[in-house]
Order: sequence, then C-alpha cells, then structure tokens
Amino acid sequence: MSGNQMSNLTFPNTVDGNVLRKIAEKGIDLSKPMLIDFAIDCSDEDSANEVLKRLEKKGFIARTYCDEEDNSWSVYVPVEMIPDHDEIVDFQNALDEDLAQFGAKSDGWGTFGN
Repeated sequence: MSGNQMSNLTFPNTVDGNVLRKIAEKGIDLSKPMLIDFAIDCSDEDSANEVLKRLEKKGFIARTYCDEEDNSWSVYVPVEMIPDHDEIVDFQNALDEDLAQFGAKSDGWGTFGN
C-alpha cells in the first residue's frame, strides 16, 4: 500500500484502531485477508481447556498457552480475515459472549500480515 493509499485510511481512536494504524504504517495491505491471532485470557488451566474444546467444536483450530512465570493461561485462535475494525471488534465481542461461561475474555490480537 503506498503512502498515499495509507493516508486515506482512517481508524477509530480505540486500541484496535491503533493496532490497525500501526499495521498500515508498516506497509501491510489491509485490503487483503491475513491470519489474525486472537488471544483469550482464561482464569486457569481447566478454563483454558474448556475454551479450547468449545472453539474446536465450532471448527476453529486453537491452542492453549501457559505463562509459567505467573501461571496464567490463554488460548489463541487464528482466524483468516480482512482486518476490518468493526469485524475484529464484533469477533472479540462474540468470543466474550460465548466464552464468559468459562471465565474467559478476549485479550487482544496480533498478526504478521499477509
């Protein structure tokens, strides 16, 4: 994406908007699909395993991760999508609604681009 095209993009002044802005500044083409890795914060190992099962049942390929320093658990779910602010926010909200029963909450996202 050229500097001209990038300057035409506008992003909301939100955490997600700021991440999209930084990605665009790196020259990554936001009009093409890319793998976005959504993080889900879980209360403990059992919660992480329940979240993993729930996501796999819905057809996602996810993985658990334990940060051994503080024994915190997360689940990461990669989704191929065009990085649109509203779609990213909607997906995180859907995760929160669906996974709240396991004491889990979406905790950001990242991408290496396309």
